[in-house]
Amino acid sequence: MKEWIMEHWEKNYYISAIAGANNGSSLIVMSRGTSYTQQSCKASDSFPFKWINKKWKEGFYVTAMATSGSRWGVVMSRGAGFPN
Repeated sequence: MKEWIMEHWEKNYYISAIAGANNGSSLIVMSRGTSYTQQSCKASDSFPFKWINKKWKEGFYVTAMATSGSRWGVVMSRGAGFPN
């Protein structure tokens, strides 16, 4: 999945929505024409507090979040339209 996301980032698509299901499957929507300039995503077995704090300090904001089974998925973006 990460490889597919990276391929689309290179084509100027950005993650605009994510959703998960109890059976562990997930859905990722990627869009063009967003205000995002850079993204980072994390899948984890527990809520990634430390990773989120690190990314906040680097100027990223949480722009999507979902659970899939017992896993968390979080997307953080720069250029999200929030003041620094």
